[in-house]
Amino acid sequence: MVPIIEFISIITLIVSFVLGLINFQFLLIVSLLIYLFYLSITIISILIDETLYRTYSNYKELLTLIGMAAIEPFVYHPVTVYAALKGYWYFFGKKEQKWGVMVRKGFDQPNKK
Repeated sequence: MVPIIEFISIITLIVSFVLGLINFQFLLIVSLLIYLFYLSITIISILIDETLYRTYSNYKELLTLIGMAAIEPFVYHPVTVYAALKGYWYFFGKKEQKWGVMVRKGFDQPNKK
């Protein structure tokens, strides 16, 4: 249900903007605080994982992961919300999804030299 709620929230935000009902300063402050909270929880999780399991080979990988976490709400999250909404649309509209023809190939045998 979260993607549906997010979509309704975006529509409400757009309508409020058109009608002039938005306090932009409050919206900016709350949005920034939510983003910083998300980012801090994510960074803490990444650092705990690194401390306990030493998953990443160097600090460049660790910084790349933190950078990806910083842009995730703006790049990846909208794509997943769109895909979920599309899935709900097809499910509730009883539209049958077709995968097409998939031929099972199996594994290739290694070449013996």
